[in-house]
Amino acid sequence: MLADARALITGRNHHAVGFGVITEQSTGFPGYNSIIGPENATIGRILLDNGYRTSWFGKDHNTPDWVASQAGPFNQWPTGMGFEYFYGFVGGDTSQWQPNLFRNTTAIYPYVDNPTWNLTTAMADDAIHWLNQLNDIDPSMPFFLHYVPGGTHAPHHPTPEWIEKISDMHLFDDGWNKLRETIFANQKKLGVIPQDAQLTPWPDKLLRKWEALSDEEKKLYIRQANVYAAYLAYTDHEIGRVIQAVEDMGKLDDTLIIYISGDNGSSAEGSPNGTPSEVLQFNGVELPVEKQMKWYDAWGTDRTIRIWPSPGPGPSIPRSNGPSRSRPISAGRGRAWRCHGRATSPISAVCARSSLMSSTSCRHCWRSPAFRRPSWSTASRKSRWTA
Repeated sequence: MLADARALITGRNHHAVGFGVITEQSTGFPGYNSIIGPENATIGRILLDNGYRTSWFGKDHNTPDWVASQAGPFNQWPTGMGFEYFYGFVGGDTSQWQPNLFRNTTAIYPYVDNPTWNLTTAMADDAIHWLNQLNDIDPSMPFFLHYVPGGTHAPHHPTPEWIEKISDMHLFDDGWNKLRETIFANQKKLGVIPQDAQLTPWPDKLLRKWEALSDEEKKLYIRQANVYAAYLAYTDHEIGRVIQAVEDMGKLDDTLIIYISGDNGSSAEGSPNGTPSEVLQFNGVELPVEKQMKWYDAWGTDRTIRIWPSPGPGPSIPRSNGPSRSRPISAGRGRAWRCHGRATSPISAVCARSSLMSSTSCRHCWRSPAFRRPSWSTASRKSRWTA
């Protein structure tokens, strides 16, 4: 699923633009070096050269990890690929409470001494400011806004208000088997799936049914599901604010909105039990439910640095929480806004999601000048770093 961002922003197969794998796993081989060459123009570059103002908000998992510092070079950053303004984070994921945040190519820290600050709201605020500023200066200026929030990729960091709102709805109290059946019935009612569709048989030998769980397990999984759903609802609410800003400018009818929900659903890294820390999973540590309960009340806060609920319960019920028969797919969410007067030529943009770290390296080491990468062409992952 990592291919979608590069393919959609360039219109080319992801191997043709260097992203056969994510940048953290790149090698020197053709198609796998994580470099988008100047011969592969992004949609941002094309529209910029045709009179549009262009911007990128949120996730940037396109910049090679060895140039993702203040030393640059910046030609592989959004601002070097046709997006005049960038407000977001570089890498596969980040804390929404203390993100690896940049404005253009300058690191910023608006969350310092501001414990209620959250990137999900902040990037919507910044996008709305960018839209309004442009409109105030020149209402006739066409714009392209590439909007790529972190939700619902890990870490799941909604605000306490959203967690409370979802928890009060008691959506998950009856467990994943019942929820699976309810969603399946609703999909038939809405015509999403054929009326004669059948649910995938439950894999009893691999995954337990809800009634077989202990009370403590049920309590934890309900909490995980509530936080996940809160993050999704929170993210969609903030997207709605950005769209409302376009409407408030009187430009909604003249703006093409492409909303893609894909590669950012339930993640495999959390295992059927979930986890309060993705670093545990990357090092092969499966934290028992009774030990995870230590973080029960902190789930969704900055104390849980990476959190996933259980994988989704099958292809008929995407983005839900509960076990899956097949290996879950880390899924991305991307959005693109293009205001183009009366023109209607279509475009699309999306940002892929994937896990940022591996067990052989540390995100902070990547950013530290004490570590440097000798060559992107080094094939061995472990030999890339020298102190």
